[in-house]
Amino acid sequence: MGGLTFLSALAQAAPQYTVTDLGTLGGVTSLGFGLNGAGQVTGYSTLTGSSARHAVLWPGGPIVDLGTLGGTDSIGYDINTYGQVAGHSQTAGISATHAVRWTNNVPADLGTLGGTKSEAYGINDAGLVVGYSDVTGNTGFRATLWTGNTPTDLGTLGGNSSAFGVNSAGHVAGYSFLTGGVFFHAAVWMGAGPVDLGALGGDFSVAYGINDFGQVAGYGYVAGNTMQHAARWSGGVPLDLGTLGGGASEGYAINGAGDVVGLSYLAGDSVQHAFLYTGGTMYDLNDLLLPGSGVSDVKVTVRGGSINDLGQIAAYGTIAGQTHALLLSPVPEPGSVALLLGAGLLVGLRRRRD
Repeated sequence: MGGLTFLSALAQAAPQYTVTDLGTLGGVTSLGFGLNGAGQVTGYSTLTGSSARHAVLWPGGPIVDLGTLGGTDSIGYDINTYGQVAGHSQTAGISATHAVRWTNNVPADLGTLGGTKSEAYGINDAGLVVGYSDVTGNTGFRATLWTGNTPTDLGTLGGNSSAFGVNSAGHVAGYSFLTGGVFFHAAVWMGAGPVDLGALGGDFSVAYGINDFGQVAGYGYVAGNTMQHAARWSGGVPLDLGTLGGGASEGYAINGAGDVVGLSYLAGDSVQHAFLYTGGTMYDLNDLLLPGSGVSDVKVTVRGGSINDLGQIAAYGTIAGQTHALLLSPVPEPGSVALLLGAGLLVGLRRRRD
């Protein structure tokens, strides 16, 4: 029984992460939003001597400035396997913000549904981009899917809507106001109109991320609408993920294993930390960094696919007084043979088989 207890303890041990400082374009601030399966990260960085923000790509080498559509600011929110980035940029004259798809680091203006503004938050490997756009006359905004450079209004549950994530099947996660424009619910679009995912007992919820199994991450208000809790929907059924001791939390991204990252208040509700929800437990990401990382106040962003199927996480934190984008990589677990040897079981198993 001692060996089995040893294995069980290892299986339940909290994961640990190494930290890579992704740096900046010369400015003092950078944030990581989304990453792909190869650990390439997108986000933004301020420029040397400026508060202007440019969308950037950290491809595993020197930082790449993705530029803008002619305006001052741009942000990259999500990145697919092929290095295409979805985000938004100010247009020339800073007259509007438009959704952008960067391909080979070149921006393409994806336009709008007839209104002034659009933003893109998610992209899949087929290059499908999702976000939102103002409609003609700027009378509202709608969840939007861009196929190529063509925007499609995904519809609503009765009011304004927005999309945040898209999986390999083209299924989309987001939210929509209900008829009357007071309450909003998490929603998924699976080739037709939006499906209402409901909430956690309250009247408000939002879906931010969706994996290839249709699981969704976001948040929902609890009964009484007093606080929101991070949630994971599986088969349309929400699971309350709890908090890090405070009253509120939100889930932002989900990977294929159903692991969720987001933000939660700590006890006292004055400080927020990034969390990782895995194996039925919510961990403070700050507690999972290897000692000596030199990083504090780790957070993840509300946009972009910030956790991949390898368990890597795009984040940001404080290093030497500056806010820098980070790539968190899980420390590899020992192989199964090493586990068995450590438990003193391998010899016993071989003897029994002999």
